[in-house]
Amino acid sequence: MARSDNLGERIRIALGVSIAVFAISLSYWGIYSGQQSEAAIQGTTTINFDDRSAGQISGTTYPDLLITSSEDPTANLFQVDNPNCRGFAHPSPPNALYNSHPGGNSPLIFAFTNGQVSDSVSLQITQFTTAGSIKVEALDSTGAVVDTKSTQPQANSCNNTPITLTPGSSPGIARIRMIGEPSSTGFWGVDDFSYGTLHQPISNFSFSATPLTGTAPLTVTTTYTGQGSATPLNWDFGDGQTVQNGSATVQHTYQAAGTYVIKLTSNTLTATKSITVTTATPLPPTLLFSTSKSVYGFAELITFTLTNKGPGSVTLPNEAPYTIRSQDGKTTFTPIAAQSISTLSAGQSKSWSWNQQLPTEANVLTPSLAGTGAYTIDLRYADETSAKTISTAFTITPLSTPVAPAPTNPTFTFAFTPTSGSAPLIVRGTITGNGAVSPIWDFGDGTTLTDTSVNHTYTTAGNYKATIRVGTQVGTQTITVSPAPVIATPTPTVTTPAKLVQTGPTLSATLLIAFLVSALLSYFIIRRPFHS
Repeated sequence: MARSDNLGERIRIALGVSIAVFAISLSYWGIYSGQQSEAAIQGTTTINFDDRSAGQISGTTYPDLLITSSEDPTANLFQVDNPNCRGFAHPSPPNALYNSHPGGNSPLIFAFTNGQVSDSVSLQITQFTTAGSIKVEALDSTGAVVDTKSTQPQANSCNNTPITLTPGSSPGIARIRMIGEPSSTGFWGVDDFSYGTLHQPISNFSFSATPLTGTAPLTVTTTYTGQGSATPLNWDFGDGQTVQNGSATVQHTYQAAGTYVIKLTSNTLTATKSITVTTATPLPPTLLFSTSKSVYGFAELITFTLTNKGPGSVTLPNEAPYTIRSQDGKTTFTPIAAQSISTLSAGQSKSWSWNQQLPTEANVLTPSLAGTGAYTIDLRYADETSAKTISTAFTITPLSTPVAPAPTNPTFTFAFTPTSGSAPLIVRGTITGNGAVSPIWDFGDGTTLTDTSVNHTYTTAGNYKATIRVGTQVGTQTITVSPAPVIATPTPTVTTPAKLVQTGPTLSATLLIAFLVSALLSYFIIRRPFHS
């Protein structure tokens, strides 16, 4: 029976020890979890004073702030259950920070340390028996007041008034000063004091833009050149395009002519630059106009071709806009053609021919042929600027002069490799075959080469018509050049750390440790006599 009584006593002792272990563990966890009352969430820090006990606190209790009341480095914390306002709840009970001189007019001041400033501050004015007016002022680093708010509570209203202050055009808020007006009486204080990310005040906020003028499309490079590392940097290019949280250097291309204002903002800071974009002067097209050969026999068909190598197009006033004239001025031939305007785009060609016949006179039945000699063909066209004429010459030989036989066209094969790719693209042209000599390679971008094997590099994206000419034979190939791949520079993600982080264990870990410790102690307490 005595053994049973001793066992019961040991069980009660073990239960008491377990309860004590759990109580100590929960108290330990509560101390660390309470420090979460000051937390930085997305760059905003909030202090609700719940991590301190009621009574006076020093002015440097919170690292970012120097708190003073009546010019003394102390202020008072009061619990919510004030005798004058039973049951009144602050936004974050149980504590609020109160002026240490209730009923007086001395200020309660929150100053950011190390010369730092914030771009936004908000707080709750907590009122117990206050009457009259309470003024809240935001001051910059020079001591100038940049924003002011006031509240006029009713006596014994026991409520909170939310206040938000902004720095306006100043570099930031350095201090908050709260003071009861001369008619103010009773208790008043602060709860839920919140402020944005602290930084050093920026007195020089500017950026460069290069170039400031140019023709469309115009690529402008902007670079932040102000003091310090301002964040965030928000770019507005004035043409509807913006970059939020951008880097210090940003490029932007204006596609249309006009005057644009680039605006850079960072919180309350602003800088602008004006950009002038003009219309580009069109480049004249390059035209090639020639006959199929320089010398023709009497009555031989004469063929001539106009080739537009771009970049612009030209218009032709009719289907045969040319005049053939002898250099001695005795013969002129202008064909009759319909007045139908046509367009010759870049890369296109158009050919005409003349059988050397002259217009038939009214009393002559048989048409006459042009005589021998030198002739000039004048072709009329218009580009984007004006009407123009281009000419080429040839010769008609007399009947007694034997006409040289036309050269035999060589037989050849050619290849352009590769036919597509990203810039810069190197294309190789090769030609083989019987009589494939003196080829002319035209890569469609203004580059021509002569050899049986050539290399050419395309540096600009686009579609190009590459041509190979051997004698009178022509071969073509379309080359497609795509833009060079752009390697994007990853933007680092900046995460604002919490002002205080929880360094203690989580609740679940705390309970697990407490359970293991209490179980081990209970085991030794209960079983110890059996080993005696």
